[in-house]
Amino acid sequence: MAWQPSMTMPAGDMPLSTRIARGIATDVRRGRLRPGTRLPGSRRLAVSLGVHRNTVLAALAALDAEGWLRVVPAQGTFIADVPPIDTPLAYGVGPAHGRAIVIPPPPDVVVR
Repeated sequence: MAWQPSMTMPAGDMPLSTRIARGIATDVRRGRLRPGTRLPGSRRLAVSLGVHRNTVLAALAALDAEGWLRVVPAQGTFIADVPPIDTPLAYGVGPAHGRAIVIPPPPDVVVR
């Protein structure tokens, strides 16, 4: 059976792309997504979640930066062989393999 995203987290003040990224990371932690699993394409994910594709792309970029994903050009996006299970996802700045990272805001957020 193919994985279907489940975003049941409360909205709160968290950007939608972060909610999506955390939902995917939670599915990895719970074993619903195993290392090496290929994720659906960004367009398909966007349709299934009812969001703009740029929101999904921002979530995938954050997961990739944190080490949760392995992106293979022309083949797809996969759950990393060794996901950073103990690395908390952060929006803005967060730990990633012992160094600080900066994740740009998703395209659907206006920065002034």
